[in-house]
Amino acid sequence: METDYNQHIYLIILAAILIGFGFSVYFYLLNRPKKSSELPVSTSPYYVRGVVAILDNHPKAAFEMLREEVRSNPQNFDAYIRLGDLFRQRDQYEKALQIHHQLTARTDLPVRNWAKLYLTIALDYRGMGRHKKAVSALKRALERDAKNLRVLRQLFKEYEILEEWEPAFETLKTVYHIENRKQPEKLALYLTRIGRSHLKDADYKQAIQVFKRAIKMDKSCTEAYLYWGDALYQEERIKQAVDIWEKILTIHPDKAYLLLNRIEPALFKLERYDRVEQIYEKLSMENPEDYRFLLALAHAYLRKGMYGDALRQIDHALEEVPSDTYTCLLKIFVYSEMGDAEKAKKELTEYIRSESASFLEIDHFIEEKPIAFLSDTPTSCPEVV
Repeated sequence: METDYNQHIYLIILAAILIGFGFSVYFYLLNRPKKSSELPVSTSPYYVRGVVAILDNHPKAAFEMLREEVRSNPQNFDAYIRLGDLFRQRDQYEKALQIHHQLTARTDLPVRNWAKLYLTIALDYRGMGRHKKAVSALKRALERDAKNLRVLRQLFKEYEILEEWEPAFETLKTVYHIENRKQPEKLALYLTRIGRSHLKDADYKQAIQVFKRAIKMDKSCTEAYLYWGDALYQEERIKQAVDIWEKILTIHPDKAYLLLNRIEPALFKLERYDRVEQIYEKLSMENPEDYRFLLALAHAYLRKGMYGDALRQIDHALEEVPSDTYTCLLKIFVYSEMGDAEKAKKELTEYIRSESASFLEIDHFIEEKPIAFLSDTPTSCPEVV
């Protein structure tokens, strides 16, 4: 009986010891110093003064303080980074790169510091115009910290400068994924840029495939439809090009002006002259304040010798832009084509006497002349990151 009692006591003591040990291990693991992902910030006087000088926009004082800091404390990683940055601000890119590159020999850098180092080296290369080297440095940074948004955004910018749209697109997708943002419109625009690069290289088949991808991502992407039509037109698939372009009239009627230099010659090749009038009449009715469509319709009437109809559209346009040089001259031209020299002379005299008519407006005429001089390139993509 006594033996059983002793065994019972022994088991209780053993259990208590194990429980105590377990709690000790738990609290040690909970409170033990964690390995930092970044080096600690120095509090040495030279370093602190240098950083304060940078914040106060006193680069010369900052330079002196940081130079003293790296002499007295060569282990201060951030002091080297900031000192090199100051050289870069002075456009001394080679010196900046030399200082920053020395830090790559260190073996004690945590992940975040490695990423910061290679990002800084990339900025040195960028300043030197060596963008491919900048890309290489940024890729090294991502090897250590794959989700570093600062590095990814800089990589995106470098790809843009190099016009490497496919990797720019993939980098942009990664940024949005990390940020949990859905941006199909902007991604579609970048796919369109990729397609345009193929279009420029006369690789129409590949360009069309990319434009289709863009539209699948964003069915309202005007640029994708516009350049898809261009690719089809270059392949002599005129009817299909017109069909694609006309989708813009439904999806984005406010961007229909982009078609003015495209759809008319295409329809003329197809001998669909009436369709030109139909489109321009529809656009001028839907956009009564946009004189470009009125003048486009006037041109269509002129080609058919319908001078009276052309003059009516020109007069409507002059209600919107009464002093527009091209529109005034076009009206004079129509009277001249009609053989009405008296009215042509009268319009010309009124124009010359007009206070708003000046030689300075010739620049406006060149920039704003519809049909022949109208820019058919959509607005460039906005900053997305």
